[in-house]
Amino acid sequence: MGGAHARADPGSRRGVSVLVVTTDDAAARALCFALERTGQTVTWETSISGARARVSTAAPLVLVTDAGLADHELLLDEILRDRPWTSVHVMTETSTPAGVSAISKPFDASEIALLLGREREIARTEERRIKLQRQLEHSERLVAIGRLSASMAHEINNPLSVICAAVELVTEAASRHRDVELSECAEDMQLAATRIRGFVQHICGYARRERPELKDQSVSEAVDVALRMVRPRARDRNVTIFPGSLSSLTVPHDATRISQAVLNLLSNAVDAAAEGGKQVWLTVESSDDGVQILVDDDGQGVPEELLERMFEPFATTKPPGQGTGLGLAITRQIVSDHAGSVTLSPRDEAGMRARLWLPAFRPERHRVLVVEDDPAVRRALVADLRRQRFVVEAVGSLAEVRAQLKKPLEAVVTDLTLHDGSGADLLEMLSSEYPQVGRVVVSGRVDLDTPHADFRILKPWDRVELAAAVRSACLLVRSGRNARTTQSPPAI
Repeated sequence: MGGAHARADPGSRRGVSVLVVTTDDAAARALCFALERTGQTVTWETSISGARARVSTAAPLVLVTDAGLADHELLLDEILRDRPWTSVHVMTETSTPAGVSAISKPFDASEIALLLGREREIARTEERRIKLQRQLEHSERLVAIGRLSASMAHEINNPLSVICAAVELVTEAASRHRDVELSECAEDMQLAATRIRGFVQHICGYARRERPELKDQSVSEAVDVALRMVRPRARDRNVTIFPGSLSSLTVPHDATRISQAVLNLLSNAVDAAAEGGKQVWLTVESSDDGVQILVDDDGQGVPEELLERMFEPFATTKPPGQGTGLGLAITRQIVSDHAGSVTLSPRDEAGMRARLWLPAFRPERHRVLVVEDDPAVRRALVADLRRQRFVVEAVGSLAEVRAQLKKPLEAVVTDLTLHDGSGADLLEMLSSEYPQVGRVVVSGRVDLDTPHADFRILKPWDRVELAAAVRSACLLVRSGRNARTTQSPPAI
């Protein structure tokens, strides 16, 4: 039986140092025991399928496989393709593939454990280097997109303004002459102009990473706008869209941005279906945990080797000149900023399924810390937030903040002037040491710059505005966001 080693569970929580895949019971136990004595977290699996399942939940820094297992080379290729920093080794009694480190049987487990310990540190360093390189490459792409978007906004928005003004004249003329066909043409022109404007705005927003304005509202309006805007595209390509009933569940979202995200998914599906069976299905499902929007097409699908890269900037399956490769990248950013998720997967039939998930907001799952030295103001802030069902703690000084930060925390609400220090210093400390925590300033002063604040509220505050700011701060998606606040879409 695989995965039975005593340190498997801690490994799944902290990250596995070494994964051993072999049916050789004696070799595995000796190696696992030696690795544990050196302080490494090790997991043992006896099959390739078990190893794949383990890697999907806790990918190792070091992989040791047995040459006697069928398909062990495929496992090595899969892991190195996705995690090229992984240190791989093969236990063998004969020869190993070129470029792979061999562990010859029988071996001294203590010596191998020391070797793998050094390999683990090398792999960890290489992981950091590769991830940093990818971040830099992504930043360079964003700079290029920023330059492109600035030029695009100037070159497109001016003539687009002329077109929009002309559309209004055409609409008036159609109404005056009671020309139904001309009125429909004017409506299509208006939708097309709106789509162009939205595309330019969202490319600019992608480069600047603008935050959404989250409001509690039904997703039906956003989905309906996306449907209206994509229908002319579908007609041009002879594609039929089958929309299901729209959910009325209210979730916090920016309707304009979610409409753009759904439109991007629908546009891709229409383009794909145009080369296939010419059918697209839109399904909206709701539950107590959130809303799920499914877009299915019967097109030719996406090659497996490109599937994981489809949400990267400039990744596209369309011929040159027929796509920017930014639609899915923008969609993922929009959805991520809503604490949701978006995925692509092949359908059992032909084509692809795009799944967009927006979580319902449950304030009782979010812990908020109020930092205010005026007792009356502090009580008022706490009362307003507790009325909104947030879990609220309150302190009156900076000295008390550290103890609170040791507990899971989603947001801090602070004044800028405190009797034992500056709220601005607190915000800076949170930004550097606790970047996952959302930061809201509630202050009577408007003349202070607060670069580390996510949201700013003026005293006397509006109760609805305060709740919206704290909710948005809790939903901010940053690296390190506590896992207990993350909600996953239901399985289908």
